[in-house]
Amino acid sequence: MNESAASNRPLVLVVDDDPAVRVLINATLEAGGYRICEVGDGRSAISRFAEIEPDIVLLDVMMPGIDGFDTCRKIRQTARGKFTPILMLTALDDAESIERAYEAGATDFETKPVRPRMLVKRLEHMLRAKATGEALRASEQRFKLLTEYAPEAIVVFDYDSGRIVDVNRNAIRIFKLEREALLRANVVDLAPDARSAAGDSRHPLRRALDQAIAGKAPAFSWQFVNGEGRQVWCEARMIRISDAAEPLVRLSLVDISKERRREHEAAQLGRIVEESLNEIYIFRADTLKYVFVNSGARTNLGYSMAELHALTPLDLEHLFTRDSLETLIEPLRDRSRRCIGFSTEHRRKDGSTYPVEVDLQLTEYKDRPAFVANVVDVSEYRETEAALRQAQKMEAVGQLTGGVAHDFNNLLTVVIGNLELLEETTAWNSEQQLLMHDALESARRGAELTRRLLAFARKQILEPKVTEINTLVDSMLQLLRRTLGEPISIELANDTQTLLAKVDVPQLESAILNLAINARDAMPEGGKLTIETRAATSPARKAYDDAGIAPGDYAVLSVSDTGTGIEPDLLGRVFDPFVTTKEIGKGSGLGLSMVYGFVKQSDGYVTIDSEPGRGTRVDLYFPLVRPAELPAEQSGADTGKNVPTGEETILVVEDDAAVRALAMRMLGKLGYRLLEAESGAAALDILDSGRPVDLMFTDIVMRGISGIELADKAHELRPRLKVLFTTGYSDSNILSNRLLANAASLIGKPYGQEALGNAVRDALDAKDPVRRHADAGADTPESAAGRR
Repeated sequence: MNESAASNRPLVLVVDDDPAVRVLINATLEAGGYRICEVGDGRSAISRFAEIEPDIVLLDVMMPGIDGFDTCRKIRQTARGKFTPILMLTALDDAESIERAYEAGATDFETKPVRPRMLVKRLEHMLRAKATGEALRASEQRFKLLTEYAPEAIVVFDYDSGRIVDVNRNAIRIFKLEREALLRANVVDLAPDARSAAGDSRHPLRRALDQAIAGKAPAFSWQFVNGEGRQVWCEARMIRISDAAEPLVRLSLVDISKERRREHEAAQLGRIVEESLNEIYIFRADTLKYVFVNSGARTNLGYSMAELHALTPLDLEHLFTRDSLETLIEPLRDRSRRCIGFSTEHRRKDGSTYPVEVDLQLTEYKDRPAFVANVVDVSEYRETEAALRQAQKMEAVGQLTGGVAHDFNNLLTVVIGNLELLEETTAWNSEQQLLMHDALESARRGAELTRRLLAFARKQILEPKVTEINTLVDSMLQLLRRTLGEPISIELANDTQTLLAKVDVPQLESAILNLAINARDAMPEGGKLTIETRAATSPARKAYDDAGIAPGDYAVLSVSDTGTGIEPDLLGRVFDPFVTTKEIGKGSGLGLSMVYGFVKQSDGYVTIDSEPGRGTRVDLYFPLVRPAELPAEQSGADTGKNVPTGEETILVVEDDAAVRALAMRMLGKLGYRLLEAESGAAALDILDSGRPVDLMFTDIVMRGISGIELADKAHELRPRLKVLFTTGYSDSNILSNRLLANAASLIGKPYGQEALGNAVRDALDAKDPVRRHADAGADTPESAAGRR
């Protein structure tokens, strides 16, 4: 036998303290093809075992020193010894010795005297069993490694009790628990809903478990809870891995939490896109057919998604041709641009169009090139933009108009005042008296024109008071019927509730009459005029109204007709001064301007709606006053025709020399002692000088120190000084914040001698700082009616 073959023979370690027994055993084993290593005691056996690592051990029980039982135990404690077959030889064939041998770790035992053939057979059997065990252990080890390092988490649990008996590394990672903690746990501790599955055969977990015990391998998704309390979504599979005596179930888990989160985020993103206020369109890059259109776009367009699948942008963006669209998107196709923005119009299913701003990108949708269009309907923005431009234009025109009217009022004050003085002091023949009368009437018509301009500029002098709108409309019914005539019927639709608003009553009457006359002129063949009142809360803006509307409750007065209507290109300009829909010579174009200015100055706003052939509707919105907000009733000023006189000293402050001279002449004729100042500074010098002054009559708008500032400084010098203001136009902030603080009265320009005399007397006689004002040119509603 060559050396290589010899080295492959099984090696037997023979341990016996009797040399004769060793010789017999060695001879028997060598004849059977074994290699032999022999020792005579237990200590040597332990040492030699570690050195030679034999395939099998023959171990005598009774030996001096360490006996066979202890020697067996120590060999078993080594790594190699755990799996090496040990055959113990004993002369004692009693149950106690056999039990001790097995307890010590013996594989089997044989009684002495040894029978050679039986010994060889016994060793062959033990070596075959060892080989089988080693193969099984190797298989188990490979299985353990495969399980331990498997990509999924594995939990093995007892079917009956739910107790976890084994886990792998990924189970520890997913559940964030140490192995020992998992092995102490029950499988129901890992799934919050598992306990409810126990008695419910319809429960998904219960069904999966029953299928696994029946030999199937069901797959399902479930939510587990890790040691940190976080929910973990897993794809799970169960399979039975043992017999009925020990029903173990293997649960394999793949963590799909990230995928679930991505799906949830994708679903959220889908909902955001679907519910976006912007319109979102996705269409194929090759066919241009729509593959997705969100709900906002579908609602605005009036198409269903099924209908849109058959359409392309060319069907909606009617301003494009195929060539122009391809030219537009070419930079996206060749990747020279990432995004393209442009303006266009979309056409709805009903044929109407609306302006849009579009941002277009090329991307991937369902693995295919597609264009994504983010579209904003800019209809409201365009309307607001137009409204802002209109408001800015109206403000600019109003500033110019107010300035012109102020200067014109100064001129008219001089003209009217001097003409009145001339008329009273000179004896005129009939022809001269007619000329004087015509001159005065023309000057007064000029004053009426300035009042209309000031109304538009929102600088007229108002005396607002809380008024019940329904009552005011009812009181005007007879006047309106006389003014409009029989061909026009009038219908009132007053709100049943009380509608209170703080307005200047004559101005509101004039506004209603203006609108009624405009309606009459728009219905030359007759028609119907409807006046309606109602309450409204934060009404919607129109394109032609400015953007500064305050939210809140409003009293609304609407005047509508069945007349010819207004052309669209003119509708946005009807509130501009000198714009008229009437023939040349039949209207000044200031009627609606006055209405607009009056309502805006009253903190309200105006809307107009009209179509050619369908009539016109004008809505006046005034802030609603609650009954609890009603102020105490104030009495009006006495307007007797007799001009009162007096002897008090009046300081006249006016920077316009002609107006100042006229005021001095008028007041001098009434008997007053007079002082004059051409500026606020000169007036303060007079007041500081100690000269007696009973009343200061001052213009508000002056170069240098204004009349309001002058009154403040004057009251520092003379706290009880009475003040009468005059102005060619008013500023709402000045009137509301300063006049009452100065215990002042107010008279508007142009004024005549009678109006000035009454205003001066009222101011001198006033005991309380009650503001009064007299408008020398106040007209009846009929005379104030304007034209478009």
